[in-house]
Amino acid sequence: MAARVFIIGGPGSGKTTLADRLAASMGVPSYDLDWVGFRPDGTPLPSEEQSAIYLRIADQPGWVVAGNYNDVTAPMCEAAEAIIWLDLPWRVAAWRIVTRYLKAAISGNNAYPGIGSLCRFFWRTRRYYLDIPRPWFDSDGSPRTRGAVVRLVAVRWERVIHCRTQAEVDEASAVVVARAALSK
Repeated sequence: MAARVFIIGGPGSGKTTLADRLAASMGVPSYDLDWVGFRPDGTPLPSEEQSAIYLRIADQPGWVVAGNYNDVTAPMCEAAEAIIWLDLPWRVAAWRIVTRYLKAAISGNNAYPGIGSLCRFFWRTRRYYLDIPRPWFDSDGSPRTRGAVVRLVAVRWERVIHCRTQAEVDEASAVVVARAALSK
């Protein structure tokens, strides 16, 4: 099972880290929706080009996709054999966001330098966890909030692995990798 894994959750929940770890363990490509469907300068591709990219990914025999873009994730949620929902508390995500920012700043790799950038991102991402839909919307107007994730995964609940702690994330990772190994 689980040659196709979709990871969803709030900013700072560990989606990219888990996706890279699972993809390496399973021998499949990893896709971070923060970068897929965007030009190198960060501007989004036209929606029809994005949709075509997402459909091509969903049609592949194996992958791990990480992201929280509710307007484009439906094809991947449908194709996924496992959906891992990283539903960690805001305090954990906040710590990770600040730590990630500082590591990038120290290494000189921070794509969003300046304390103002960190504060704006921190404030916007907090709204996800508090379930406040504005001003952070997807291109179709649907909010990127915890409540929107609940609605997205509710109809697929039989494939959802809901993780609220790092221990549950580690356990889910082991289960998904074991299932993928058994399906080969």
